[in-house]
Amino acid sequence: METLKKTQFFLTNMPIEKVLVLSEKLYVELANLERLDSSDTNGKLRKLLDELLEVISIQPNGAEIMLPQADGNYYPFQPAKPVSLATLLALVEAGRKAQVIRKLPREEQLARLKKSLEYARAEATARGIALEDEKDAAIYD
Repeated sequence: METLKKTQFFLTNMPIEKVLVLSEKLYVELANLERLDSSDTNGKLRKLLDELLEVISIQPNGAEIMLPQADGNYYPFQPAKPVSLATLLALVEAGRKAQVIRKLPREEQLARLKKSLEYARAEATARGIALEDEKDAAIYD
């Protein structure tokens, strides 16, 4: 086990698109399992998967990662530094949600935005990380 702790990276020749697709399939299958088997009440499997995806870093080495955008097109994403697989999956999911929201009536879009902002503000306040002043957001930038 000591040898594993010293390992700093993992290399694969698998295209990033395939890694993303496999990761998404894993999430879907996990969700199906959770619906069928409620014995995993603490969400242990989901926590393990989230931890794994958070520690897997992706460095495209100049390759373009194509992410979906609200307009329905895919645009290249070239991170300047390695990003976690969880981050890439979140970006893909955000793009897909944006495509769905874009088709909604304007009033529904604004209602969803307001609800999201209220949720984020309440969450930040509960965690003690809410910003008192806009200037605080730029600290350490």
